[in-house]
Amino acid sequence: MKLRTILLGLGAFVSALLVVLPVRWAAKLLPAQVQCAGWRGSIWSGQCSGLTVAVNNTAPVKLASLRWKIHPQALLRLALSADVEVSDPEGHATGVLELGRGAMALRDVSLQAPFDRRFATMLPAGWTGRIEAQQLALRLQGRQIEGISGELQLRNLDDGRGGPLGSYRLAFAPGSAPYIGKLVDTGGPLAVNASLTVTADRSWVLDGTVAARASAGAALRQTLDILGGPDASGKRRLSAAGSFN
Repeated sequence: MKLRTILLGLGAFVSALLVVLPVRWAAKLLPAQVQCAGWRGSIWSGQCSGLTVAVNNTAPVKLASLRWKIHPQALLRLALSADVEVSDPEGHATGVLELGRGAMALRDVSLQAPFDRRFATMLPAGWTGRIEAQQLALRLQGRQIEGISGELQLRNLDDGRGGPLGSYRLAFAPGSAPYIGKLVDTGGPLAVNASLTVTADRSWVLDGTVAARASAGAALRQTLDILGGPDASGKRRLSAAGSFN
């Protein structure tokens, strides 16, 4: 009982410090890959304006605003949990971020943003579109994936040369590894029905079928020839594999 009382007291003390300490005091603790132009609020509840994050030695990701509010209960189990909101003229995202004991988790993520190929390098260069997420959850322990669930939608995909490629939905049901997502089109020149299997070590396998609809142009139909010839119903085998770095 005494230990519980001590822990609660320490938690209350740390929480009080976080409420009053200006967030700019923590700026020097950020890694070199993360920069913020302006700070507002406290460590407990604050905002970073002009956030820049370097990703894998590529052009940095720039965001107009990042807001957060820390959940005090997580501090008692030596973890950090916070409501996070990211805003930008071209997109918006909200969710819960949790960090602790080598683990990182995102849950209840809602997202609307331009498609960024740096996070899906298996797709050809030049492709553009919009990406949306609903109730997305991801948990990592070190470099191992411990959970994926939720839905991603890629809307109005374009090949970068003015060729429309349609819209698609990828949905993962909660479960254990390997994590299997259902990939289908939601309209456009291609009919897609496939599964994306992701293992705990970040490798992935895409397997299914794709067929050209009547609205598909000659250039797109010719591109499909690299998959081999169609079967009697016009479907071609869609198969690929790789790893999320």
